[in-house]
Amino acid sequence: MKRFSCLLVTLVALAAGMLACGGGSDDAEPTSLSQYFPDRLADVGFDRVSEVRTFVSDSLWEYINGGAELYHSFGFVRVSTADYKSADTELVLDLYQFESSDGAYGLYAALRPDEPDIVPLGVEGYFTGSSLEFVKGDIMVRLVGYDASEATGRAIHALATNLAGSLSGTVEPPETFQLFPRDNAIAGTDKIIGEAFLGQAFLNMVYTRDYQMADDTLTLFLSDDPSGEAFAQWMQQVGDGWGSPEANNPGYDENYYLLTPSSYYGDILAGLKNGKLVGVVNFSDQHQEFVADWLTSIPASTDR
Repeated sequence: MKRFSCLLVTLVALAAGMLACGGGSDDAEPTSLSQYFPDRLADVGFDRVSEVRTFVSDSLWEYINGGAELYHSFGFVRVSTADYKSADTELVLDLYQFESSDGAYGLYAALRPDEPDIVPLGVEGYFTGSSLEFVKGDIMVRLVGYDASEATGRAIHALATNLAGSLSGTVEPPETFQLFPRDNAIAGTDKIIGEAFLGQAFLNMVYTRDYQMADDTLTLFLSDDPSGEAFAQWMQQVGDGWGSPEANNPGYDENYYLLTPSSYYGDILAGLKNGKLVGVVNFSDQHQEFVADWLTSIPASTDR
């Protein structure tokens, strides 16, 4: 344990040094969203029948009934909303803006149902019968109808398509997901956990994807941890349980890894690899080669 304690002290000291040297920069004022709420959408036959209302930062709770913490965990900036009406259809258009495109995708993925009806809008969209959500750039679009009729569905798709052509920003999924293996991946399981992944307060903005391995379902996860601070906190919490003899190092840097059991999640393997905190939920020895191949594929960080 002496070697482990020294490692912990080193990692914490490194983290503290990097935080002390780092400097913040003022965030640019986000672009107004009112330009995306015209008075009339002639090509789809809708008129705006309300003012555009905007809720910024902590005022989000005034608009949504609970759950604001989830939005803030992804860097929520503001939401603008307005009502639209055609001859026989009423819709609500919400535009949620985040600090980054990854934050917008994070909320979208958190709200996405298990078996979504995917639509090719923005990065990805889904339709539920009475609503449609998609992401483009740092904005998540939500269109909600007052019923699930075919007429409402057609109107929602038409308005969403119109809006997707107007919004600027990337239509590519978060770049971090390119670091995950493709083989055995379960479609539609890419997610970003904004806060407290696996119940750990220090694990934030963690990218995850599920995999089917024979009869097992694994979750691979990855987040930036260039200083090793998050790993050091986790190692301190686990204590004697980290790096147990049952786990052979599949390729983590300098044996900086832990294996900890969980009655809820299954065994969790995690460690440092090229400035990333990388791990597996529901790990077992039979997955060793799969994890080793993944760790080998993670490139060295250019920021280190």
